[in-house]
This record gives sequence, C-alpha cells and structure tokens, in this order.
Amino acid sequence: MPQELLVRGIWPRSIGFWAVCVYISLYIIRPWETLVPALGAINFERYATLLILAIVSTNTGLRLRFDKPTYGILLFTAALGISAINAVDPTLAWNSSSGLYVYLTKLAALVLIVSVIRTPYELFCIIAVAVGVCSLYAGKSLWEYLIHSAGRHSMGVLRLRGMNET
Repeated sequence: MPQELLVRGIWPRSIGFWAVCVYISLYIIRPWETLVPALGAINFERYATLLILAIVSTNTGLRLRFDKPTYGILLFTAALGISAINAVDPTLAWNSSSGLYVYLTKLAALVLIVSVIRTPYELFCIIAVAVGVCSLYAGKSLWEYLIHSAGRHSMGVLRLRGMNET
C-alpha cells in the first residue's frame, strides 16, 4: 500500500500522518497563546483541527474500529452531549476550559491518531513525535527557569512553571 511506504527507508510518506504529527505538536505546545496572545481569541486550535481532519479524511480516510471500547466512547460522548444540552447553564457545559469542548477535542485527536496509524512503525513514530515535543516543551521551560530565572514565586521559593502558565 502506498501509505505504508517509507521515504528513504526511514519516515512514513503519508501526508495525513505528518498532519497528525503537526496536530500533536500544536496540541502540546499551543504556541499561539504564548507567542502571540492575540491569537488565543481566534480559537486557532478549532480551525487547525478542522483542517487536519479534512487532510486526514481525504488522504488516508477516517476510520474507527467498532468494538466494545469504541461503543463505550460513543455512549460516553452521547451521555456528555445530553448532559450539556440539559445543563442548568449550557454555556458552562460547553466551556472551552473544562466542558464538553475539551472532551470533543480529545475525541478528535483520538480519531485522527487511530485513522493514520496503520503499522507498528507508524505507532512508534507517533509516540516518538509526542515524546520529542514534550521534551522540547519541558526543555524550554527548564531553560527559562535555569537561565532567565523565570518562574513562579510561592511560599518564598522560585518554582518552575510551564510555558503556557501565566
């Protein structure tokens, strides 16, 4: 299958696979909130998710295995949706910081990752991308803490904080 061919014998060739790698890096680091705070109001992650869903669906096709865990996830999503609709204050149920929206973004990430992984090697590459991005994120935070003394003072101690923490 052409999607399983590797570029120069090392990297997967699927455009959808690399789009998901970009999505994972944007999901972990969220540079629009840190580098350009004005972009935080645009909800860049929604548009990036929709674009990457379109890329993956046209390139590799969205797919889910319909087994017991998938049915459990779908039932849980339906229960959350019904709870959000019937909430006393639906705006809080859809809240972008802790509501149904957060769960749906995680569900979209799950569908994207499951759709592009076809071989154990691609699974390894996705894990390597996630570990590499997390290492960059933690390394940048550690650099700011050790070199520039950027941290959070609490109880008289300078504490390490993440890049996105204010």
